[in-house]
Amino acid sequence: MRNSVCTLSKTGSLVVCLLLSAGAFADERQHTTQPVLFVKVMLPEVAPPKPSPDNFPVEKWIQGALKKQGQAELRAVTSWVRLPSGEFDSVDVWNATVNGKSWGCPVGGSTFVQPDGRCKVELIGWTPGGADLVGNVITPEPGNRRIAKVGYKRGPEGEESGVQFETLAYVAIIVAPSEVASSEKTPDTTSDSDSGVKP
Repeated sequence: MRNSVCTLSKTGSLVVCLLLSAGAFADERQHTTQPVLFVKVMLPEVAPPKPSPDNFPVEKWIQGALKKQGQAELRAVTSWVRLPSGEFDSVDVWNATVNGKSWGCPVGGSTFVQPDGRCKVELIGWTPGGADLVGNVITPEPGNRRIAKVGYKRGPEGEESGVQFETLAYVAIIVAPSEVASSEKTPDTTSDSDSGVKP
């Protein structure tokens, strides 16, 4: 449906018409209020003592969550990367290099909304044969955050009870509030509180 807004000059000789699409405004409002997901890639290894181009800080909430799982050594190899919201859109997340050397295959990421309303993060690459990503579904409410694992499931075929997971990397996921999404800024993830964490 289109609305026509017209203005008439005093002389009546100039008519300026502006066609506005009501649907376009609705889409724009929806876009600015839709939460956006950010991800950060970390490896289970000791970070170098000196800053480098591929060495980024690891937030305390990430350190605390993974320490409870027995992972004390962490090295962030990306900053926070914003994922596109379209199922068929993707963005480069990590070039898969550490200290100038190839770690594996470059990683691309995207996200889409499942039928149940939750967002699923897809990260493709890691190794020539790919890798499993587990814990990558999150409720799209601002402030929600979680940590997914990248790796391989090991164990007998068809038996879930004996399956073990060999972890290659970790991916922190955070849902940004709408004001961050509309301003293109990186979310503030420095809070130590876990009150906003909802798996």
